[in-house]
Amino acid sequence: MYDKLSNNLNKLINFKQIDILYLATASFAKFFEKDFDDIVIKNIKSLVKDKTLVVPTFSFDFCDKGVYSVKESSTFCGGISSKFILDKDSVRLKYNPIHNVTIWGKLKNAFNKKYTSAFGENSFFEELNNYKVGVLLIDCSFDDGVPFVHCLEDRYCCTYRIPKTFYGKIIDKDGKVNDEIITRMVKKRNVLVSATEIGERFYNTHYVKQIKYEKSNFVYFLLKDFYKFFNPIFKKNPNIMEIKNET
Repeated sequence: MYDKLSNNLNKLINFKQIDILYLATASFAKFFEKDFDDIVIKNIKSLVKDKTLVVPTFSFDFCDKGVYSVKESSTFCGGISSKFILDKDSVRLKYNPIHNVTIWGKLKNAFNKKYTSAFGENSFFEELNNYKVGVLLIDCSFDDGVPFVHCLEDRYCCTYRIPKTFYGKIIDKDGKVNDEIITRMVKKRNVLVSATEIGERFYNTHYVKQIKYEKSNFVYFLLKDFYKFFNPIFKKNPNIMEIKNET
């Protein structure tokens, strides 16, 4: 399985085109394939080599419990993301207690700084635009795996998100505790939002490559192509993901 997966990933991704690979996977366990997560991690690391790998390790501990721990806060982003939190060669961002990521490879220490926004102008996700980024989704929906739509919401000022302030503590990898106050854009109550429809439109373009391997779906695209497609759409209608109640 290892060699076959590696060959398929090489066909899907031109690693010479990118500096960073953003990898998002399903939140459920791959119960039908023993050691699936470990096999994927081993393959990805061997292919990324001198590049950088970023995985989402989002956590609501800061919101729900008032404490975010770099080492202990769990993530709802799937088994592969959970394993990277424990990877001694990876760095989980300290100053992004909600929409944080874990980074492995060449640039793992380049982003561990204080951002004032989750997806806005001064955010990790906007800073990725300074690099050549490829996005790989494995068994992960567009809704769950593509946080970059939130950058577009912020960039074009959607009206269904409002600022909210959170108070809590951040515990770094050495156990040092700091009080922290952050303001993030949150969805208004009773507003329904979905990226499924626009995601399907994007998947049907030449920008997106897809393969099916074993029982898993692999989807790949370049971040610059994502913005090339979606910038005019969100510029025309910043609220395009809002589900209107027609009753």
